[in-house]
Amino acid sequence: LRMGVPKPPEPLEARLGLSLTSIGAALRSQLGLARDKGLVVERVAPGSAAEKAGLKPHDILLEMGGKPVPDSTAAFRKAF
Repeated sequence: LRMGVPKPPEPLEARLGLSLTSIGAALRSQLGLARDKGLVVERVAPGSAAEKAGLKPHDILLEMGGKPVPDSTAAFRKAF
């Protein structure tokens, strides 16, 4: 029996089953959102934790687990 190299952990978005992107300047302005907070849900994988939580494409994540969601996916991965 050979032991393989352990796989690196999946990115948080993959574990949750969603794809995130930044909020555009026009939408941020129209909704009056803070400049440094929030991400837009692009896709939700069928049967994923994100789908079970009720997330849908175009939802805006501003808070998760009581913590503010940062405005970049890199910061999101570090924060959560």
